[in-house]
Amino acid sequence: MEFSKDKFEELCRIQCTTKEICAYFNMTEFKLFKVLRQEYDVKDPRELINVYKDVGKMDIRKAQFEQAKTTPVMSLWLGKQYLGQKDVVENNNIENIIFKDDVKK
Repeated sequence: MEFSKDKFEELCRIQCTTKEICAYFNMTEFKLFKVLRQEYDVKDPRELINVYKDVGKMDIRKAQFEQAKTTPVMSLWLGKQYLGQKDVVENNNIENIIFKDDVKK
């Protein structure tokens, strides 16, 4: 497969590993990094890969926030992740509480 910037960026955005990107283009990591240095004029291709992976993570986050508008479960999950919200479990049945000293050895 011939190298394509668009395909490379798409593979990074969907969180493909470097090994998977190499497999897609049928090239070694050394060859991929050489191509990336030439095509993008970068010194460290790993940083470039991480930049496009971060763009993919932003895409996922955006989709989650959009889904939260119509899906209560996603809304709850995002609240727990970003707002410090949590489930509170109350146990008013004190008869079921066992203390260490009450357990016979």
